[in-house]
Amino acid sequence: MVKEYWDTISSIYDLFSRLYLGCLYNELIDEILLRVRSQDTVLELAAGTGIVTQHLTEKCAHVFAVDIS
Repeated sequence: MVKEYWDTISSIYDLFSRLYLGCLYNELIDEILLRVRSQDTVLELAAGTGIVTQHLTEKCAHVFAVDIS
């Protein structure tokens, strides 16, 4: 039941997050990318729909992202 719920609302959640939290996410992503190197392996916990994960995969050697949903 939980999986079906998040599968249904994930695109709406992403849109809401980008519209209302966009500046905050951008600042967070910029700070994270300053601290990781191209040879790093990163574990992202509570990855949600992967907004931050997507940026990490473009810079890091390996990214493991998990989320309960």
